[in-house]
Amino acid sequence: IVYGKLKINNDELLDKLDLLSERNLKRAGALCFYRDPVKVISGCYVKIGKFEGSELLYQDEVHGSLILMADRVIDLIYLKYLKAAVTYHKETRVETYPYAREAVCEAVYNALIHCNWADNIPVQIRIHEDVMYISNCSLLPFGWTAETLMEPHSSKPFNPDMARVFYRA
Repeated sequence: IVYGKLKINNDELLDKLDLLSERNLKRAGALCFYRDPVKVISGCYVKIGKFEGSELLYQDEVHGSLILMADRVIDLIYLKYLKAAVTYHKETRVETYPYAREAVCEAVYNALIHCNWADNIPVQIRIHEDVMYISNCSLLPFGWTAETLMEPHSSKPFNPDMARVFYRA
């Protein structure tokens, strides 16, 4: 792998990211970088659906390494699933989406990083006209509530190795 003028072999990079255990690739490394992680964890993908009420209008599945999948999911949401309001500022077209891209990125990344992949259930995203639900099969840390998440709190990633990879990426 080449980063600018610095050349790093894959083992060095994986070791620096703490994704090797006794020279073997950890599961987190396979899910983050392997092009077909469903061979490791069968539910390692994202399902996105557009709904009208309870009726599914259309859907997609996004597969690939978690690093690539994260950006593909966000691009797909904005290209296919959300409608932008169009206005003009002088001669410039301005598109305003119902959700800030940075907020959707954070929610998708958190869903991927904190997912309990051992349950073999994909991350699911339900998009309605006025609301978006992003869910995974993980639980809150012991003693936490929804209110805890709304207050300042320390990070307790379900998958610390994956969280480290995404943080450094």
